[in-house]
Amino acid sequence: VIVLLSIFFTYIILYRRDYIDEFRPMLFLLSLILIFSVATSYVQQYNEQNIYVVPFAIVAIFVRVFLDSRTAFVMMLLIIGICSLSIHSSYEFMILEIVASLTAIYSLKELTSRSQLFRSVLLVTGVTALIKLGYDLSQGFFLSTFDLSWYMRIAINGVLMLFAYPLMLLFEKLFGFISSVTLV
Repeated sequence: VIVLLSIFFTYIILYRRDYIDEFRPMLFLLSLILIFSVATSYVQQYNEQNIYVVPFAIVAIFVRVFLDSRTAFVMMLLIIGICSLSIHSSYEFMILEIVASLTAIYSLKELTSRSQLFRSVLLVTGVTALIKLGYDLSQGFFLSTFDLSWYMRIAINGVLMLFAYPLMLLFEKLFGFISSVTLV
C-alpha cells in the first residue's frame, strides 16, 4: 500500500502540483481512496464475490468530470491496486476493473447531460460483462457451466453506477467543484 501511495504522490508532485497547492482536489482524491477501500473491506466480509458489486468505475467518472483523464487513470490504478491486495482472485478483479475504468474514462469526454452518463454506464456494464465472459472462456469454462450470479453482480454494479449523477452533485457541494453539467 505504501508503494502504491508513494507512486501516486510522485505523480501528483511531478504532473499535478496545482492539486497540492489547492486543498480541495487532494482532499477529494484522498477521500475517494478511503471510501472505496472501506467499501471493499466491508463488502468482502460477507462474500468475496460481492466485490464486483462495488462500482469502482464511478471513481473514474468523478475524477474525469472534476479533474482530468490522466489523474482519473492513475487514481483508478491506485484504488484497484489497493483493493486487490485483499482479494483472492486479484488478477481477474484487476483486469475487469481496469478495463471498466478505462471504458468509463474514454466514453466521457465531457459530461454535459445525464444521457451521456447513462450511455457510459451501459457501455461500462456491457464491456465488463464481455471481459468476464472472455476471461471465463479463456480459463476453460464452458457455456453450460457458467455461474450467472457473476453477471448479476455486474448488472447490479451498473445500476449502482447510475447513482453517479446525484452523488456528483453531492461532491460538488462538499468540495466546491463545478462540473460542466452544472454550468449547462
